Amino acid sequence: MSKPQKNEQYAYNDLDYTGLSLDPSKVEAVICIPTFRRPDYLRATLFSLQLQRTQIVFAVVIVDNDAESKAGMTVARDYFNGKLNGVASLEPQQGSGFALNHAVALALNLFPNAQNILMLADDEIAASNWLDVMVNAARMSNADTIGGPIHPKFSSRAPRHIRSHPVFHQPYKVTGEVPKLDSAGNCLVRRSVFETLPAPYFDASLSAITGSDTDFFMRCAKAGLKSYWVQEAEVSESISSSRSTPSWILSRSAALGALAAQMDSRYMTPQWGGLAPRLKSFALLPVSAVRFFVTLLRTGNWLKAMHPLSFAWGRVMGGLRN
Repeated sequence: MSKPQKNEQYAYNDLDYTGLSLDPSKVEAVICIPTFRRPDYLRATLFSLQLQRTQIVFAVVIVDNDAESKAGMTVARDYFNGKLNGVASLEPQQGSGFALNHAVALALNLFPNAQNILMLADDEIAASNWLDVMVNAARMSNADTIGGPIHPKFSSRAPRHIRSHPVFHQPYKVTGEVPKLDSAGNCLVRRSVFETLPAPYFDASLSAITGSDTDFFMRCAKAGLKSYWVQEAEVSESISSSRSTPSWILSRSAALGALAAQMDSRYMTPQWGGLAPRLKSFALLPVSAVRFFVTLLRTGNWLKAMHPLSFAWGRVMGGLRN
């Protein structure tokens, strides 16, 4: 694969706010945070970065994906005024893919010697040793992408059957090499990865099903890049009341199924005229029905039992749209 050209789409003249009290060439790690209409959550995220116990020189890149209210920019100005070193920029095209591409391009172009590009969601709170653990894991493992757990933090009113639902489960639980990562929340990507893969790195057309990061890490795996999971790099995620309802959870299960179908359509080895992904989706329907009854009998939790059915239905509908 030929080395892609440096992404010059975003540079200093695209910044809406700069709060750097250090030489950008000295920055070793950059933490990218796309944000959209969650200023209170973003404040908590930045406060956790302010509390990092580390000697690593780092900077923060915030991309506000809401060009109307610009609430994220207001928070950025507060924290980049002596509390943290960072820059902020607006991305008018709404969608996680657009915001992630914008943030990564700024990180690469503004901090030329930063070898570690980290990402957090704007509702995530990092443990005080998070940055050290992530960067040390990258050095020790020599991996290209590093991921860590995101522990859901529910309100006290969230019932037990919500807290234990599979949509909130983590893909891995043990530190070590893994096949691939899935999420841009709580991850580290080595600079060399962005010098290997062609830009744009995140497919903005998948933003509606929150799949641009899943697709990115699938491309990393297909390129033979090494992934590593570090269970000790802990991050908590604030789960709002709107995401603690059965309707949201069922919709999320179906969305995950649709995303799986999309990934199979893109990356599954073509067979039978490209029908293999659809056949796989339809084959899962009877299997999911059996899993529904088994889970319901075992746990008595109808919402958990519905997960395989909703996932399979999402796969079928997503496959029909591909």
